[in-house]
Amino acid sequence: MYIFNHIPKTGGVSMYVLLQQLIGSTLLSPQLALNEEIDYQLDPNDFEQYKVIYGHIGVVWNDIIGPRRRWMTVLRDPVDRVLSQYYFWRNAVPRSPHIPHVNAAQTLPLEEFLRSSNYMVLQGNENAQTWFLADDLRVRYRKVPPDDALAVAKNNLSERFDFIGIAEDYAISAQRLCSLLRLPCPASIPMENRTPQRKPVHEIEPETIALIRELNAMDLELYEFGKGLASLGSFH
Repeated sequence: MYIFNHIPKTGGVSMYVLLQQLIGSTLLSPQLALNEEIDYQLDPNDFEQYKVIYGHIGVVWNDIIGPRRRWMTVLRDPVDRVLSQYYFWRNAVPRSPHIPHVNAAQTLPLEEFLRSSNYMVLQGNENAQTWFLADDLRVRYRKVPPDDALAVAKNNLSERFDFIGIAEDYAISAQRLCSLLRLPCPASIPMENRTPQRKPVHEIEPETIALIRELNAMDLELYEFGKGLASLGSFH
């Protein structure tokens, strides 16, 4: 029994499709999105029937909706993730003037978007992976002190997660997920929800890359830490 914490733009939709193929739709929850400015009230009894609870879920919810479950996630190079997120919101989402972070991506050039002080933009651009795995993506609902977030996220990765995939090694990660579940992998590994019309990292101005790295100092360290754990495979 697992919870899959799907960090946006880490290849999680592909993992969801893979899990559907492996365990079937009846044992996999619908994709949850606990990322709105809402005081969610959730009952763990509503999720008992699922072998895997899946979605954009900060770990603050894991023991609420899935007590005693083990955890899963996928990490991605933080610079590439932020770029993918920007171009996805900009080019793949319908015009959304009512959604601040999406509207910002659709109306601002990249560097201006990255420098936005809007908290909903910042929570996607600044150490999102660390906050997903330490507490809550949503700035207004976080309870872990910022100075502690990286240590908490690292501890969660090493102590609570049975599966850590790496987006850049997706095929290998998919094989490890199949192995963890003791199920044969499908002949064709799904690749879903790719970001259209995006520039690769090497085409972005060095100053802009430096800004992304500055905004994601914790995520950069967490990513390297997670890669080290992932190389150990299923370690619980």
